[in-house]
Amino acid sequence: MRARDGLSAGFGALAVTVSIFAIGGRTWWSRLAVAVAVGAALVPLVPSRRVLARWSPLVVLAGLAALFCAIQVVPLPHGLLAALNPTGIAIRDDGAALAGFSAPHTITLDVPGTLDALIFFITLLGLAIVAVRVATSENGRYRLITLVAGSCGVYALVAGAHRLFDTDMLYGVIGDTGGQQLLGPLINGNQTACLMAMGAVLSIGLVMYPRQRSGLRVVWVANALACAVACLATLSRGGALALGVGVFVAVAALVTQRLAANETPRRRRASFLSSSLPIGIVSICAVIVVLYASAGGVAQQLTHTSLDEVHSPRSKFGAWHNAVELIDESPWVGIGRGAFEPVFQRVHPPSAYATYTHLENEYLQAVVDWGVPGALIMAFTAIWLIVAALRRWRDGPLAAGALGALAVVVLQSNVDFGIEFLGLAAPCTVVAAALAYVPLREASPRRLAASRAMRLAHVAALGVGALLLATSATTLIGDDHIALEDDPQIASAEVARHPFDYYGYARIAEVMARTSDANAVRFLNHALALHPTDPGLHLAAARMLYAAKHPEQAAIEYAAALPSARDQHRVLAEIARRFRPDVAATAIPAEPDWVDAWLRILDEQQRDDIAIAWLERVALLQPHAIHACERLYELATRHSDLDAIGVLRQRCVDYQPSQEDRLSLSRVLHAKHDDARVLALLSDVESWQGRSDLKVDSWQLLCDAEIELAHYDDAKHCLRQLDSSGIAPPELSSKLAEKLERIDDAERALAAGSNR
Repeated sequence: MRARDGLSAGFGALAVTVSIFAIGGRTWWSRLAVAVAVGAALVPLVPSRRVLARWSPLVVLAGLAALFCAIQVVPLPHGLLAALNPTGIAIRDDGAALAGFSAPHTITLDVPGTLDALIFFITLLGLAIVAVRVATSENGRYRLITLVAGSCGVYALVAGAHRLFDTDMLYGVIGDTGGQQLLGPLINGNQTACLMAMGAVLSIGLVMYPRQRSGLRVVWVANALACAVACLATLSRGGALALGVGVFVAVAALVTQRLAANETPRRRRASFLSSSLPIGIVSICAVIVVLYASAGGVAQQLTHTSLDEVHSPRSKFGAWHNAVELIDESPWVGIGRGAFEPVFQRVHPPSAYATYTHLENEYLQAVVDWGVPGALIMAFTAIWLIVAALRRWRDGPLAAGALGALAVVVLQSNVDFGIEFLGLAAPCTVVAAALAYVPLREASPRRLAASRAMRLAHVAALGVGALLLATSATTLIGDDHIALEDDPQIASAEVARHPFDYYGYARIAEVMARTSDANAVRFLNHALALHPTDPGLHLAAARMLYAAKHPEQAAIEYAAALPSARDQHRVLAEIARRFRPDVAATAIPAEPDWVDAWLRILDEQQRDDIAIAWLERVALLQPHAIHACERLYELATRHSDLDAIGVLRQRCVDYQPSQEDRLSLSRVLHAKHDDARVLALLSDVESWQGRSDLKVDSWQLLCDAEIELAHYDDAKHCLRQLDSSGIAPPELSSKLAEKLERIDDAERALAAGSNR
């Protein structure tokens, strides 16, 4: 390897290492570091006379992605933009007119996000060029595969150290890691699983590679085991399935290679049978044993997966369904790569509960970001890359491992967004280069000049990108949200950068509301248009409406805020304090799933009056909500609220109170001298099954109601039936006899009064 090629490869290896271990390329400074390393890797290649003999599909794929992002940030005529994406452009224009900034005339709806994506793909393009040049030799491909597999092994050790010391802070200093099952530099468990699956599969290929010292094969066996264990320790279902598919593809390629090698010399065949085959069998069996021993948690996760998750609006499948609306709005050019997070909240109601930064499906994400034509072009190029990779299936164990690793990524990309970050995208690019390489050749003078000019332009683009990453021009929406929490005064600049960010408009409205500025309502309404289900926005609207003496409208906004509010205790306390019970009932959504949780909070606040009024409303709007009817029956009985019981009888047509509930209500009715309804409730007491004491008490109450209503014959029949039923305790007989005597006295008194 020439000195300049070695220097270039060294910086490329540094870029891959930094991309993985510098928090997976999630921060601006880690992306900057990778961009600088890739730029440094390209500099030695600028004077090189050797060029790619033909286009590599990997280079074309990265180049097209960068080109599409560049087109999306180029200013275009407003009329053309409005024709391509009328809904998105109209909303952006409305926000610009409201906040007083000049809206960018670009396809992308979030320029900083797309600029960041452009730098991302320019970086990957440079890495792809460096890796493809290295991969032209077998030794170079070996180095590429060992770089990625070795990095994965070190990653597994780092993650294992975090698990061993039971820390939830990355490297002991970086917090907010989300409590991952296996904490590693990529932070996200699904992405860690994907990288570890790649490492395990690549290690299997390296175990079978004959042109290395035998001791290294032992190292790769250990590496495969460590990566497989780490993959399963994440409890990622997609990662576990991807690992299984990757191992299958790698093993299938290895077997097919041996079956196709019919012309192998006898000596090489004997060497294979005596060394490579046994080592491969041992390593593959070891991986299978580890998979079997460690897959219990993942198996449990898969067992709990059901079709309910597929149909749940809060799952990733629900997000995929709602993303179609964005495609319908802008099918030709998309919304812009990197613009997904602020734009998606408008069309996805479950965004009230969680922020969706990506779709967790790379293929659908491409359609949303670049539009249908761009996604189709990318798809055809990706197919070209896959076909070129598959043609390398004969190229020995390295190719088998690389094919298995790419299978991991292809499968995982259906259910995750790992390659959106350099921590996965960079190693994937290197592995793909080991399969999609093309020969090098000496360039003609004319082409050499053009190639050198393009290399210089590429290095310059990376330099400019690195500078942009250090400025606010590429500040992503998550970083701006953190800054807004500390200083709401920067909100005007923030919405100018991110016109679709509801939070910036909400912060402006908050500041205006403090000074009683009438424009606060307009900013809040625009924020609600951008994020219709955000609980904080609805809560702010409710307070504004309440202050403006519109309690009924305020109650509607409270109802929209409550289900997804972070502190439901505080919101319910505010509702209880501000509204009378009937209005408060409308401020609580008629959601049967929340019955127990909200009733518990109202009970803590001693507001059973609101609870009863709300349950009456639930019974009206959700008459088949049996549990709500049960709780209404319970509360109405406890408070002797006959009106609520009347509502329940009218609306809860499917609800049948239990025997104990009927007895409790009958006692309330009897105390209020409503004995006719007691008869209706307990008329079938003789046929009751279950607790005898409950039946006896109810039967006595039925007889007492007959007495109070002066149904003396029925009362005597009732008492005699109870006495002869065989369930009445002996001490009750005397009481029943006394009641019969009182009935006789009442009948004689009634007869004497009639004779007068």
